[in-house]
Amino acid sequence: FVTDGGDDHLLETTEDNRSIELAFDVTLNAQNDDPELDPLTDLLLPRNEFEQTVNLSGITAGGGESQPLRVTAQSSNTGLIANPVVNYTSADNTGSLIFTPITDQTGTTTITVTVEDGGLDGNLETPEDNASITRTFEVTVREMETLSLRVVETPTATDEQGTVMALPPNQDSISEWKDYWVEIWVSTEDLASQGIASVFLDLSYQTAFTTATGFEFGDAFSLNQTGTIDDVTGLVDNLSASTAVADLGLTGNLLFARIHFESLADDQVLLDFEQQSIGPYDLSLQVLSREFSLVNGRTSTAPVVDVSAAEIYANPLDLNDDGLLNYRDLILLVSVYGVVPSESVSDYAWAADLDQNDLVNYRDLIALVTNYGKSKSEAQEIKYPVNYPDAWNRSLLVTTGFSKTQSKVPALKQSQAEDLLQAAVAEMSTGLLPEDQEKLASVKIEVVDLSGTTLGKATADTIYVD
Repeated sequence: FVTDGGDDHLLETTEDNRSIELAFDVTLNAQNDDPELDPLTDLLLPRNEFEQTVNLSGITAGGGESQPLRVTAQSSNTGLIANPVVNYTSADNTGSLIFTPITDQTGTTTITVTVEDGGLDGNLETPEDNASITRTFEVTVREMETLSLRVVETPTATDEQGTVMALPPNQDSISEWKDYWVEIWVSTEDLASQGIASVFLDLSYQTAFTTATGFEFGDAFSLNQTGTIDDVTGLVDNLSASTAVADLGLTGNLLFARIHFESLADDQVLLDFEQQSIGPYDLSLQVLSREFSLVNGRTSTAPVVDVSAAEIYANPLDLNDDGLLNYRDLILLVSVYGVVPSESVSDYAWAADLDQNDLVNYRDLIALVTNYGKSKSEAQEIKYPVNYPDAWNRSLLVTTGFSKTQSKVPALKQSQAEDLLQAAVAEMSTGLLPEDQEKLASVKIEVVDLSGTTLGKATADTIYVD
């Protein structure tokens, strides 16, 4: 509506004013706001978990509207989790999803939840005007229990429940005559499980090298203890026990059991004269059947197995592999004394080079003397050269490709050989028992012309040197 001031140009004198009026229509169309649904949180579940309920909240038609609502849910991986069952009544602000992971399956799925309204016509069955909102969350199903093996020289100290926060360092290499322990540790990440209730497993090992001589359970596993050792097949069978309290294994690592291994009379890691090797050889520790029972009733039949590798090396000081360090080993060492192994055809030169410096000399003699009289049966500690066993592997690599030709050396005289033997005997006799001194004193040496490429040999109490 527009008015002018007329001929007198005054709006207040309306007699001469003129005006114009225009009109237009405004149409308000109805609008449907999107429904609402609160965000959802991702889930981490153990394998073979029980039925799960996920609560839904904040369900509305949106924009203060009042319309019929429908909630649906779909799984992207129905081989892991089928489409969830939806519990929802229209107009309620809350609902829930129910699902159970497929037995023995692991993996990840995305659950998509959709809230749909009935649109402007209030009819869910006419989808053209319906509005919707979607929310997604991931469900990951995996093993949440772990079984760890660690090889240790001595039992690991724990708290009163048998727990440590960090696993003990693994003993990567074992010497042939040394006893050791295999510790079995368990844990779970499933806080809802209320902890580990019981453990069962079978453990196999290489029986040719060492013998499982006994086992003991961790402090927490005081009930229903079972287990047998079959060293013929190398199996610790049906090792199992239960706990008496809840919430064990949820924080830190819980000691289930430890097994003691020793080198007995029938066990042996042989010196490999053909390949000139003392090892290493795999202990072949392997967890076979295993099962965890959790306090909440869930069972884990395939926990993650963490096995740290451990290898065993032969004792090179035991040159004749009889389990004793005595005059027989001395005879063999003296038979190649002064020899350069990389230039020798002797079977024993490489092994008698105890510090692996490519020369059999007084250092090797001292290494044998230091351990003289020790035996495998008495489980006595062997004092190896500081570079054992690493130097043996490096030596094998360095000497690969050398031709085994004996270098020319002056002929050895009988008197020289006898002086060498007597010096060695005198050095070794100090601190020995009288009977061992007598054995050493009876050793003789003879310089002869041995056949072929043989440089030396020992029979009874006599060393023959070419």
